[in-house]
Amino acid sequence: MKKRVFSWLMILMMVMTIVPVYGEGEPGSDPAPTIVVTPVAESTPEPKNEVKDDPKTEVKDEPKTEADGEPKTEVKDEPKTEAEGEPKTEVKDEPKTEAEGEPKTEVKDEPKTEVEEEPKAQATDDPKTATAGEPEAEPKGDDTEEPQATPVEPEKPSIDYDKTVAENEHFDRGYVKLTGTAKVYERADAAEAYGEISRGVLYAIRRVNVGRSNERMEVAFATENGVKTAFVSAKAGKPMTDDAIDSFLKKMENVSAPHTYVDKSSRKFEVEILTLTVYAAEEEENASDAATPEATPVEPKPAATPAEAAPDEVKPVATPAEAAPDEVKPAATPAEAAPDEVKPVATPAEAAPDEVKPVATPAEATPIETKPEATPAEAANDQIDETRSETSDEDTRAAKIELTAARTEIGVGEKLLLTAVVTDAEGTVLENATVTYASGNAKAAAVSTKGEVSAAAVGEATITASVGSVKASVAFTVKAAPESLTLVPDSVMLGEGDTFELGYTLSANSAGAIVEWVSSAETIVSVENGVLTAKHAGTAVIRATLYNGVEGFCAVTVMAEPNDISLNPASMLLKEGETAELKATFTGDVYGKVEFYVPESNDVVELVAKGGNVVEVRAKRSGKMIVSAKVVNYSTGEIYTDECEVTVQEAASQIERAVERTELGVGEILKLEPVVKTGRGNVLSETVKVTTSNKKIVAVNGTQIKGVKTGTADITLTTESGYKETIRYKVFKAPTK
Repeated sequence: MKKRVFSWLMILMMVMTIVPVYGEGEPGSDPAPTIVVTPVAESTPEPKNEVKDDPKTEVKDEPKTEADGEPKTEVKDEPKTEAEGEPKTEVKDEPKTEAEGEPKTEVKDEPKTEVEEEPKAQATDDPKTATAGEPEAEPKGDDTEEPQATPVEPEKPSIDYDKTVAENEHFDRGYVKLTGTAKVYERADAAEAYGEISRGVLYAIRRVNVGRSNERMEVAFATENGVKTAFVSAKAGKPMTDDAIDSFLKKMENVSAPHTYVDKSSRKFEVEILTLTVYAAEEEENASDAATPEATPVEPKPAATPAEAAPDEVKPVATPAEAAPDEVKPAATPAEAAPDEVKPVATPAEAAPDEVKPVATPAEATPIETKPEATPAEAANDQIDETRSETSDEDTRAAKIELTAARTEIGVGEKLLLTAVVTDAEGTVLENATVTYASGNAKAAAVSTKGEVSAAAVGEATITASVGSVKASVAFTVKAAPESLTLVPDSVMLGEGDTFELGYTLSANSAGAIVEWVSSAETIVSVENGVLTAKHAGTAVIRATLYNGVEGFCAVTVMAEPNDISLNPASMLLKEGETAELKATFTGDVYGKVEFYVPESNDVVELVAKGGNVVEVRAKRSGKMIVSAKVVNYSTGEIYTDECEVTVQEAASQIERAVERTELGVGEILKLEPVVKTGRGNVLSETVKVTTSNKKIVAVNGTQIKGVKTGTADITLTTESGYKETIRYKVFKAPTK
């Protein structure tokens, strides 16, 4: 037993003395020579374990350290055999995972002592070092992929259809309805618009400059010349509900002009045909933009701190063009590494997992990064001074402010947002100009720094917007808050597929806006900003709510669509100037919206809508005209029509008398012999009845009149068709001579 213990101590002493001391040698010195120690042993020698292709130090025929019947003695984590400061033997490009780059000497359970100076050479680029008797430790580095967690599908964000695209954080693309005319830009960053488009439906392809004052959306729309794309302000439109989109697409089915936008994935989207007004200076501005493109500001960005750097990402000191992202330098020994060099591969004793050390201080190297489209979060620190300088410059350039409000009459307690557009002397919009607001009577209406007007009490107030010395004002009248809301009409009948716009009235001397429209049955009838769209047969109630909570209601009945149409009467005979009603009817308990029409060349009749599929026909001149009516069954796509023939006869417009004078003597008789004529001078075969207002002065006998005594009397001539003329006659004394 003593002999075995002595042999073991000799082995340890020899191992500790066999490593040569190189002193303060330079990195890259020749590796230590291979030394084989053969100790005295009683037991059968064990086969050696070696690392191929690497210089090695091994102890052969190690004796067993275990006596018969005694428990095994195992030594783990043998003290390192390299003094501090001694260079390690390494294979280039294969970093170790052991502390300070020193090899471990370990005694396994099996009888052998092996000194390993280098790890096994791996086929992959990932550095790995395995220690006998222990599981392999895989270092974490930039080239090691972390296991990816299964992404969790986020909940679909909600869209507020009463707000603009700019106010909807989660709306990226889709159908949008412009709330008014909108300026159009050729580029996302264009300072000047080249024209404007009318109100209507378009498709938002994407949002740009999100969070900035010039936030815009790229949109597709149609004109008479085809489909176009451009950029408009994200504040110019609101997202559309699914029901509104369905109604729009159904309306576009009958449009023959080109109105389909096709995206890069060959998906098709129907867009409305709008009116595009191009500014006169478009070509000149485009040429100027092409000749002098705007320069993108370049700003230095200091080196990121560990908290700012992304996990597992090491950025060497270089511009993006000099080095690819996520480039990692291999680990080096303390003697090889420069003072500020990064060690991406380290044991837990050296650095916490995924810890990233900065490559260099700002004094050593400053990368240049260009951010033409930085978001507010990315540019919060390094863009502040630039924004202030731009704002200050635009404030001095301001020449005009266009201040607008949706309404100038508001109710007490109501809020309304102003819109201020600032331009310079050339008409260029200054989107970063600083606008300040003030109220001339804050007791009636106050205004916030963002231009939101708050009505406080009945009265009048003038709100002024200023940019430097440039000012603009809007006068507001504050009325009482409404006490009642009445929808007009309060009940309506529609056919499937019909649309109808509701109106409303408020209580006297009040003002306020409706902030919400709701249908009790969206599957039967939907409502958007007061416009009803009938979908299926049934009944529903429309509720409108004012800003102060006051509500109004309208009962809607949607009937099944008709399969025929009949006009009643089927024909008409009218005289010039007469009127008659024409009504459309259907078979069964159905309803449809009827359209009445006449040829464009018509000058015989005039049609006046009376509601309820009824029109009034007014005869204008003699002749014949066909009045047509049609109704659409949107379910089947069938169109049903019917006609009514209207004959207009000439009517009396004048009565000629044989004797035109209006004076006669007592006892004198005048034969009037009246003749009825039309406005064109044509004679009508109508009889005329003659009456007097005072038979004691002027007597009537057929178509003759006779003076009875002095005075005046009215003689009325009336035709069969009802046309009348009244003439005043004066009676004098009969002459004596």
